[in-house]
Amino acid sequence: MSKHGRVEAMFTVPTGGWTCTIQGGSDGAGLTATLAAGDYYTDSMIDATATAFNATATLDTWTVVWGSSEDGNGKGFIGATGGNCSVTWVDTEWRDLMGYESDGNLSGAILYNSTDQCKMCWFPDGPHVTLLGPNDDGWSESDLRSTESPGGAGKTLGGANDKTVNQITWTGISRAKCRIAGESTGNESFQQFHLDGVRGQGPGGVPGAPWNFYWDADLTAKLNCYAPNLGIMRDLISQLSNNVIEQWNITIPRVTKVPT
Repeated sequence: MSKHGRVEAMFTVPTGGWTCTIQGGSDGAGLTATLAAGDYYTDSMIDATATAFNATATLDTWTVVWGSSEDGNGKGFIGATGGNCSVTWVDTEWRDLMGYESDGNLSGAILYNSTDQCKMCWFPDGPHVTLLGPNDDGWSESDLRSTESPGGAGKTLGGANDKTVNQITWTGISRAKCRIAGESTGNESFQQFHLDGVRGQGPGGVPGAPWNFYWDADLTAKLNCYAPNLGIMRDLISQLSNNVIEQWNITIPRVTKVPT
């Protein structure tokens, strides 16, 4: 079965971190949780949120996860033991990244599924194709340059520096997963991901920041890569069939593996 995978863009939590106030069913009010400053992707941010909530709580255990699998919805989930729990967002960037932009502060329930999808990530609903097949990071390119003299002598310079390059295409993408105007769930479209993660307009966004591209969203294997020169979204999308606006192809023409 062809896999759709998922894409997450890096974002940065500034110095001082982001905070919220949490209260579980057993704990008292006014407990301040902090998402520490640093660089994150959605998956690592969700894990760090769970850690921050449980480090703050004294009596309750908090569960913070998201729908990150192949059949997942990309939405956040927050819950705590002991009865109704609440989260009051001091820094709304944290709220929005977890998909709770439309929900606001959370109170009066045992658990909360976010209305919107988490920001800074994209879940395609069509299979991906790479030139060398799945789970292959790409081909090697070097700085090798050669010249040939009029007499036929050759001279070569460079060759010590290599990089890994790939091209990724998703086929048969629905309008909801392509265009904001077609969304049935907030933040689900590639257009929104392009604004937030490529152009850096999302919370903590960094223009041109690297991505994590998961070949299979059910697994941990991924390609950490840069995707340069993606400023014009129209250059990345094409209709699967002429004059049919409900299905699209989306191509990232060049990604380069982040050096380790």
